[in-house]
Amino acid sequence: MASAVFKLNILSLLFYSNLKLCIVCVSETRKVSDDDVLVLPLDSVAFDTHAGCVEQVLAHFGRIDVLVNNSGRSQRSVFWQTSLAGDRHILELNVLGQVSLTKAVLPHMMERGEGQIVVTSSLSGIIPTPVGSAYSGSKFAVHGFFNTLQAELHSYDINILLACPGPVISNVGKNSLVGEPDKTSTLDPTKDPMRANDMPTARCARLLALGMVNRLDEIWAARHPYLLYPYLKSYLPVPALARRMTTTFAKSRMKAIMEDKKMQ
Repeated sequence: MASAVFKLNILSLLFYSNLKLCIVCVSETRKVSDDDVLVLPLDSVAFDTHAGCVEQVLAHFGRIDVLVNNSGRSQRSVFWQTSLAGDRHILELNVLGQVSLTKAVLPHMMERGEGQIVVTSSLSGIIPTPVGSAYSGSKFAVHGFFNTLQAELHSYDINILLACPGPVISNVGKNSLVGEPDKTSTLDPTKDPMRANDMPTARCARLLALGMVNRLDEIWAARHPYLLYPYLKSYLPVPALARRMTTTFAKSRMKAIMEDKKMQ
């Protein structure tokens, strides 16, 4: 459920790096040979199918150099109005889906002694995001899983890159979960205070690709004021200040979303 536009922008950059690509559920128009591209359907929460999918990729290309985990879903509902089924849906998709596919690919990379695993997290995995407790919680969990994995892989040349975008122009907002897995947001993105200064999709994709090429451990991609928050959290770690920022943001965002509900 991550934005297809975002994926295609990443792919268009990677094509010019002369990479062989396994594309899952998306396509890119460019003159390449049939052997250069493999398109496979994949359900991120059908965990028992992931190993078989990886085997198909290995059978076609013979190796996997880079895994990009980019599936996920956002949320637009407060904690007490989100069902446990909604929480479970987001955690399984945003966390276990990425963990499962990584477990399927990792043995191959460890056998070769090298590789790269890119995990699409979010600034919400650094700063709590009001009206998105399950989403923010899932991104914090992703950081816990993959930062630990990076430490455990200290004797391998396997890079873990945590990509943390902030608000980016995409369709992620309209696919956001609202309370239940089958309910999506109807809020006009222009009325969401969080979407006041979205980063262009192509710019975010370029930053992610540059992070991959330079084998960074973590990148933040957002415009101000959102880019300021992780800097304050990381370099001026004052708990009272972090709580104040989160509370201030919560008031404006909850007001916009609650008013939208009243109009429905």
